[in-house]
Amino acid sequence: MINKCSGYLISCNLVSALKNRILFRRTRTLPIIYNGCRVYSGNNHSHITSKEINKVLVNKGVSITQKELNILLNIKGVTFDLPFNSQTLPSLYGLVGKPKSRRPKAGIYIFTHLATGSKYVGPSNSLSRRLEQYFNPNPLFYKEYGLLLPLIKKEGFSAFNLEEFVMPEELSSDYNFLFLEQYHLLDSNFNLNTQRVVNFRVNQVNTVYLYDIEGKILYYTATSLNGLKANLGIHHSTVTNCIKNRSLYLDSFIITDQLKPDAKKAGLCLEELSKLISDKISLFLKKRFFFEKQ
Repeated sequence: MINKCSGYLISCNLVSALKNRILFRRTRTLPIIYNGCRVYSGNNHSHITSKEINKVLVNKGVSITQKELNILLNIKGVTFDLPFNSQTLPSLYGLVGKPKSRRPKAGIYIFTHLATGSKYVGPSNSLSRRLEQYFNPNPLFYKEYGLLLPLIKKEGFSAFNLEEFVMPEELSSDYNFLFLEQYHLLDSNFNLNTQRVVNFRVNQVNTVYLYDIEGKILYYTATSLNGLKANLGIHHSTVTNCIKNRSLYLDSFIITDQLKPDAKKAGLCLEELSKLISDKISLFLKKRFFFEKQ
């Protein structure tokens, strides 16, 4: 026979259990507040919308529509077991290119700790160069900071796998990949990241144009100062210098932040434009070598 006291305790425990169950159900759909950011559990990706991303980035002067975000989310990732070997390394180079490639690939990479499921997301406008810093690092790279690098140093690369998301050509200029990074940073599984807000560059929204020497043919348009570097290998300092001093690039091109409405589009694909620039570089170097010998 259960006395009144025991019955009361059972009733309290039952009520408490029901409350906890309800609370648990609610917390699976409510965000965690992390340093002022809403961070959702890994099972609640449907809550991470463009609206949530734009709230986080409200002070960065950038935004994304849900349609644009959906396009980024449809980019398929490629997963590699670590460490790389003679079979997987060529596959990586085929995906992201080699570190010194003239046409670096932009995107994000995700390290997943196999034992715990903890994740780290990182961005780069040159994935091959960034990954080289991990796998062929200098001593300063493994300085004890953050959470990922000390864990790699302690357990080795075999404790992780690596997933690569490469931006397609039409999305590779500018910083579209940073929106994809921010999407993942709002997922609580990415707990090896110590920062939850992407550091968008101040020059994100500056439009830059590449014209012929007369300004009559428009070869390329990028919506950031670094956009030309991402796809054409033109260093951002060169771009800045051409804009500031109105100097010609390779004595053959105008790089400017001013739109010339009457200019006609060249209609070249990136490969064709890269070849044209490469030919102009060769010609420019030959001319300089000739004059230096005089």
